[in-house]
Amino acid sequence: AKQLINELKIRKDVLSLCYIPFVCSMLVRVYQLSGFILPNTLTKFYKKYVLYAVKRSMEKQELDPDTVESLEELQEDQKRAFDELCCCAYEKLKTENTTFNRNEILKLSHSLKCEHFGLMNCYKIADTTKHQFLHLTIQEFLAAWWISQQDDPVKLFQEHFKDTHF
Repeated sequence: AKQLINELKIRKDVLSLCYIPFVCSMLVRVYQLSGFILPNTLTKFYKKYVLYAVKRSMEKQELDPDTVESLEELQEDQKRAFDELCCCAYEKLKTENTTFNRNEILKLSHSLKCEHFGLMNCYKIADTTKHQFLHLTIQEFLAAWWISQQDDPVKLFQEHFKDTHF
């Protein structure tokens, strides 16, 4: 714990994440998974956490998580579902909406509807079930991942460059 605290004193960008309890718990998990070394960029931090969530999801589905060492190595079915999840994250950010209603979830592929890779949760308001990403920063990372995987990510990014929401 002392080593992490000392590293956080140097890494102000990462320290700022610790003010949000859930994101702080993500940080501790990534720190453990990384051999007690902080990833040197926030992108690597989120990439490591998302990979951890995907592997946990695989274990719950009784799949071997050791077959995947990076997000780029997902099996074809998993890759399709992950790309769909990233696209959903992007589309929802475009509309400045962070929740999905039941009908939107029903339109998703079967594998994504069932699991969401452990990156979403659901809750009820009155009689309505809503779904959302565990934290906005995860949604933002997934949306950025989706943009980076497109044929012309620079053009896509430029479309939103002046949008303060993006």
